[in-house]
Amino acid sequence: MLRESLSQNSLEVWYTSCADIDDDTFHRAETQTLAREERERMYRYRQPSDRRLYLTSRLLLRSMLEVFTGVAAEDWRFRFNEYGKPEPEEGFPPVHFNISHSKGLAVCAMHPGMDVGVDVEPLGRQVDSGTASSVLIAREWESYSESPQAQRSEIFIKYWVLKEAYIKATGRGLFMPLTDFSFEFDQAGNPQLSLTHSEGDQVNDWLFFEFQPSPDYSAAAAIRKQANEEIDLNVRQFTP
Repeated sequence: MLRESLSQNSLEVWYTSCADIDDDTFHRAETQTLAREERERMYRYRQPSDRRLYLTSRLLLRSMLEVFTGVAAEDWRFRFNEYGKPEPEEGFPPVHFNISHSKGLAVCAMHPGMDVGVDVEPLGRQVDSGTASSVLIAREWESYSESPQAQRSEIFIKYWVLKEAYIKATGRGLFMPLTDFSFEFDQAGNPQLSLTHSEGDQVNDWLFFEFQPSPDYSAAAAIRKQANEEIDLNVRQFTP
């Protein structure tokens, strides 16, 4: 793979589909690239499609790390924070990354110095109002409940991926209640964070992006930033 550089002013997001990876590549990734603990976790999934998706996400992450740091994909080792979020072990380049995968598609976000989070969901996912009311608050719920029935699932997913990206970027994951914060959209349609309980965060500490890695999926990325720092989103498809 060609070596590239991570920029402080760019959030790199790569995505790939299980369907884009052939069986030989999967076999090499499983036997030569994954660490033992990753293989063990992969085989905890009962369905072959779930094992394949997990392997796809790990191959995507390790490939990005190799491209942007020069450290071979198979050499990387990871540790976990108190909430279970992975990060490079001591001695490796201190890259920040996050992975999401759903229904055959894997997405990975990466930055050289700031916390990042990413989430992806299929647009065909059906959501009932009970689920929505347990997740959406304030104007999120108004936007959902006042929309035509046919549009509600898509609106829910729009908020869901933003919320998931944010809690994953904070490193607290599901230990952070989804009702502790909400999103609104400015006149340009950009997502804006509103905090009920800050836990030390400030709304201006964060930047959010929405994107569609394919017409059938909705995704969002979050990144912690310095005041007035401008960061661009760079999304691309990865095929081994």
